[in-house]
Amino acid sequence: MGCCQSSEEGGSNASAQPINTLAFSNKQSKPIGDENIPPAKRVVFGIVYPEETNARSVWMYFNVDKPVEALIVSAAGQAGLRLDKGKLLGSPQRLNLFTLEGDTVRLDLEIDAHMGRTLHVGDVLVLEKGNRMESSRLEAIKSMHAR
Repeated sequence: MGCCQSSEEGGSNASAQPINTLAFSNKQSKPIGDENIPPAKRVVFGIVYPEETNARSVWMYFNVDKPVEALIVSAAGQAGLRLDKGKLLGSPQRLNLFTLEGDTVRLDLEIDAHMGRTLHVGDVLVLEKGNRMESSRLEAIKSMHAR
């Protein structure tokens, strides 16, 4: 009866497996972004979302002349996350951007001001709530995406 009952309740085992949110949903060579950004102004980053959102990581391009805060807003929108004054809706903590070294990327500067220093084309960046990232989370992301 157990066999029949589980088949009635449906679903294959494939759908029961959790999605690996650290795996990218697209290729670095096929990033997504605002098509109105001129190609010469585009910079590509891999974006990893907060674990509790269950959003898959994605390669995106952003306007290098815009502030980092615009990158966060665009990336959050791509995952269907809603922000309210820089915070995920319902969260008391601000959404911040981190490098794979665990450094917080300053939000008040344009992306271009970080290029070649804090940020490099093709970097994997992590969106996370709060001012710090758990070391276990950072290590999991690094082991998956370190170059």
